[in-house]
Amino acid sequence: MNRSSRALTLLLALLVMIAHPRDTTIVIGDAEVLRIRADAGGRTAAQRAAAMRQRIVDIYQAIAKSNTALKPDEVTLDLAPGAPSVRVRGMLLLTVTPEDAKLNGNSTMEELARIWHVRLRDAMVKAAPLPETLEYPSPGANPDSP
Repeated sequence: MNRSSRALTLLLALLVMIAHPRDTTIVIGDAEVLRIRADAGGRTAAQRAAAMRQRIVDIYQAIAKSNTALKPDEVTLDLAPGAPSVRVRGMLLLTVTPEDAKLNGNSTMEELARIWHVRLRDAMVKAAPLPETLEYPSPGANPDSP
């Protein structure tokens, strides 16, 4: 791993993983995106949030290695019956559970998945490293402008 890759990995980890071990809030860049409130699959909400943060770091590392900008249409919503999920470039980011929907005040898992999809898409595209330079956009910058 070269020097810029190590620096990028460290920066990605800092962007996503600065959290108290019991924190269930997902922050990407400077945006609080969502809160995991439900235990599921034998893991506490905090463990699920920590796993999600690690998946975000892994996804950003893959994006940096590809040297192509993350596009909004690459953050997708899969409304599979009983297991709606959000994926980034095909990589699973999160699956919404019935308890997630209930504890977040949504009537269905699909409704919550749609809300989280939009929030994740917007935050991940905004905070993603830019190709070639491996720099991060400044707050409020338009990644499409030269």
